Amino acid sequence: MTRRAALPALLLALQLAGQTTERFEPLYREALARREAAFGAEDPRTARGQVDLALFLSQHERAAEAEALLRRAAATYEHLNSSGDLADTLEGLAEARLAQDDPQEAESLLRRALGLREGSQDSAQALDGLAALLRLKGDLEEAERLSRQALSFGRTAERLRSLALTLEAQGKAEEAEKLHQEALALQERELGPVHPDVALSLNSIALLKVDGGDLAVAVPLLERALNIFERTLGPESSEAATALDNLGNVQRARQDYTAAEGLLRRALDARRKALGEDHPDTAVTLNNLAGLYHVQGRLDEAGPLYQEALDIRKKQLGEKHPDTARTLYNLGHLLRQRGDPQAAARLFTQALQILEETLGPDDPLTMEARASLAALQR
Repeated sequence: MTRRAALPALLLALQLAGQTTERFEPLYREALARREAAFGAEDPRTARGQVDLALFLSQHERAAEAEALLRRAAATYEHLNSSGDLADTLEGLAEARLAQDDPQEAESLLRRALGLREGSQDSAQALDGLAALLRLKGDLEEAERLSRQALSFGRTAERLRSLALTLEAQGKAEEAEKLHQEALALQERELGPVHPDVALSLNSIALLKVDGGDLAVAVPLLERALNIFERTLGPESSEAATALDNLGNVQRARQDYTAAEGLLRRALDARRKALGEDHPDTAVTLNNLAGLYHVQGRLDEAGPLYQEALDIRKKQLGEKHPDTARTLYNLGHLLRQRGDPQAAARLFTQALQILEETLGPDDPLTMEARASLAALQR
């Protein structure tokens, strides 16, 4: 669930004031208990309290607990034939299932929510959610169709960005950038120049510039995005860490290795503080910092970072994930440069098997891994 307006006013005020989870959660639970005592377990006001608590739990990455509450609320709304509230709850339940790696049920729930909203102005919300999920699943043509359909209800910044991200994934960079620019103009007008949503659009435009080889234009866009994230969400937020990581990678591409190292080290520190030592995003920055050292020939520094990234990815993503394969492949190159072709070949072989199974034999990285292994075996 994403609607902040649904939160009780007092609890929302406390949340915005920065109260901790420990302080805040009992207030939600007390509010729900009072509603259930006053109105009964199957009253819509009790269901609303369940949804409010579920939203809070979802925001704190407790999807399984949120799911249980949302299923109870959905049953109440279905019994009462309250289609709008049921659709809202199904969309929140889809988010909870997706957070627990169940995209199939999430899609089914979103399609049901869309059916409940058919013909209403709220159809756009369901279209947005389903399009975003289909983009994640790689069903880009239907995602694009749904995003364009949602735009017919109004060209909001969120819908423009959603379509732009789908077009990016299809390689339609020119149209994607125009949509991101339109979204940015709307966000700056409606939210002001210093807002996290503005920073997200700046980041997207910058990355498109990077893909197009225009690194000099990308740098100030990323610097502005970083400044906004640090001012609005804090210098140790995950969003600031992502901006630091992106900016560090651009500076590496510009061969400003000193600047890149400083940015990636700051990104790694922020990742660890915001997300923890074993988070997949922490592994991303470890891999990027290792790659920076690797390209400079600092192999003794790169090796342990690659290994740490690999350990996290195996633990959090699994042995057969493409990101695990990427780190195996990088570590294989390092071992080859160190003069251990047999160890390198073993890692290239492992990486190639994973990539062929997950990305397919014709993916560029799969073909690169195959060529690297073949070169060692000559």
